[in-house]
Amino acid sequence: MKKLVISAILIANLTSCHDPNGNVHGQDDLGFRRSLEVQLDTYVNTFDEVPGAWLSVDIDRDPDVLLSAGLADINTGEVLDVNRPFRIASISKMMTAVIIMQLVEEGQVTLDGLASSHLDPGFLEGLQLGESTVRDLLQHTSGIDDYVQLNWISTLLSDPTRYWSPLDIVEFVRVEGRPRFESGTDYFYSDTNYVLLGLIIESLVGQSLHEAYSQRIFGPLQMNDTFLEAYNLPSNYSLASGYFETNELSDWSTSSDWGGGGLVSTVGDLSSFMRGLTQGGVFKSPETFDKMMSWYEVNDRSAYGLGIGRYQIGGVEVIGHGGQGFGFTSGLYY
Repeated sequence: MKKLVISAILIANLTSCHDPNGNVHGQDDLGFRRSLEVQLDTYVNTFDEVPGAWLSVDIDRDPDVLLSAGLADINTGEVLDVNRPFRIASISKMMTAVIIMQLVEEGQVTLDGLASSHLDPGFLEGLQLGESTVRDLLQHTSGIDDYVQLNWISTLLSDPTRYWSPLDIVEFVRVEGRPRFESGTDYFYSDTNYVLLGLIIESLVGQSLHEAYSQRIFGPLQMNDTFLEAYNLPSNYSLASGYFETNELSDWSTSSDWGGGGLVSTVGDLSSFMRGLTQGGVFKSPETFDKMMSWYEVNDRSAYGLGIGRYQIGGVEVIGHGGQGFGFTSGLYY
């Protein structure tokens, strides 16, 4: 039996592989687009657990190629549209990291300063060995346990509509988890790090995390269809459906994902974000983006920076982030 039904795959691929004659990879634009349509249709038709998928490709100054295939809802048979929003999961971490790096530019926080200096006294007690820096949280070198790996699926299944505050998540880890290693000495991917970073952002900017996203990223980049789902989703917002086993997950609360994966967006908005991140638009100085690419070598195929990863995909080196959760799998790469 297939355990996971995934209703959305996003690959937003920004590259400079554009020849001087105006052709993309040796094909005219129409031929290139058609080849992608065929591949996307084949992908959806090949895997029963993928009822629908999106693909966005942004190459230099050409108009974005935005494609969709399959269904937005397997029960109604509604066809998936390129503008239909979905849960982007851990792609959200790049946006949380961008705000932290903006605060670094503004002198409100330092990467190698202690995370505890921006949180209530004793807040990290029981979560870490030693003391974690802001950099440790961004780069997953804090040693703080990951709530997603602590019997989290059964916890959600027991009460899928429960609202989880960031403080609830931290207390869950404190009770159920254990510190993994001395802070700064190893790598362990933990969503809890980005819950803590969200709390640090709120303490420094004096506004909620979803307001900080909107003011600092979504507004400037005109990402008009991107929201923190559990906090400021418009009433007329219609997500594509996601599934786990036999469960349709539209009514499940994504409050627990928060700063580590709680955003919803569209392929068009995500292309705008990656363009703003890599080509200027979110930082005052390009050196700030360079700092995000301070790599911890995880293995011979991947490395993790400050909220962004470096990977080998199909023999090509890319930077970006993937995500999986609440019925969706996604990837945003440059």
